Amino acid sequence: MDVYNHLVKKPWGEEYCVYRNSQVSIWLLKILPTQRTSLHCHPNKKTGLILLGGKARVNLIERSFSIEGFVKLMLRNGMFHQTHNNSDQPIYVLEIETPDDKFDLIRIQDDYGRENSGFEDSKSWRQELPDFKIEPNKKRVFNNFTFEVTLLKDVLSRQLDLNDKILIIDSCGLIQTNNQKLCEVGEVLTISILKYLKRFFKLNTESRVILICKN
Repeated sequence: MDVYNHLVKKPWGEEYCVYRNSQVSIWLLKILPTQRTSLHCHPNKKTGLILLGGKARVNLIERSFSIEGFVKLMLRNGMFHQTHNNSDQPIYVLEIETPDDKFDLIRIQDDYGRENSGFEDSKSWRQELPDFKIEPNKKRVFNNFTFEVTLLKDVLSRQLDLNDKILIIDSCGLIQTNNQKLCEVGEVLTISILKYLKRFFKLNTESRVILICKN
């Protein structure tokens, strides 16, 4: 069985893969009201999180903080983190994993007794997938956000909100004159940050991104 083609039921909600290539996978998490993920890390991969509306609290080992609305976070490999839906409505979070390895997981604290256990086995997998997927050559809408796979070089020619996001999916986004590279696969940037960095770097015209816009 292939976890990437199944809905994974969790004690806090559910998740499934909405986009995947050879370098990155993107999962959509639905976290139910008052529930939270385990305090966990991914030793070998970096993680991006994008909150698609609502409110949440992010817990790290040394601190915690609240986030709200259309917010992105980048977490280095090995950083323990936990996402807590402390509201009365479900929240949706995109989880971007680079490199693609769903079983790269260590849990140290968990409300549901899963400490020191790995990723859910096939007993928790369901074949009934939701309709939403991110696909090339299609604009898809979910939870009042539009998702589109496009070339990075085409993004800045469009009228976009500065808080809209791009997600690098296949090659670095920016290159300096001495071929130093920035914004590798899996990085999430706001349009505001992209415009600022473009003053110092040239765009990689071959780089593809997922553009996420709030409707």
